[in-house]
Amino acid sequence: FSFNELPEKLGKPAEFIHAPVPGYEKHIRKTLNRTFRNLKPEMPMWRNNWGIAPEGTPLDEPLYGSTTKLGDRSFNNVSVEEIKKKVLKVEYQTIRRLPRTGYLLFTVKTMADDLQSLE
Repeated sequence: FSFNELPEKLGKPAEFIHAPVPGYEKHIRKTLNRTFRNLKPEMPMWRNNWGIAPEGTPLDEPLYGSTTKLGDRSFNNVSVEEIKKKVLKVEYQTIRRLPRTGYLLFTVKTMADDLQSLE
């Protein structure tokens, strides 16, 4: 999720917003659409996710992306020093259907810590 693209995403369907997510169309779309369709105002939903990112990755840069990003997430033959330069990113998200309009409100809180700080 990128906050830089927020104005372009407001009011758009999930298919537009999640288009860059690898495997979205094949593996995620049906379940996500069903979940959103069945979301009731009195029962908000929350979720979280985490991932390892390269040092210096902005908080609003998604952990998924193009195949060029895959190299940044590779851990083949990596040294302890290289691991310490990686960042643990955690996202907490809530999704709530607004009772009056029926729109979905999506909130995101992203946090990041150097893996070295977890020793």
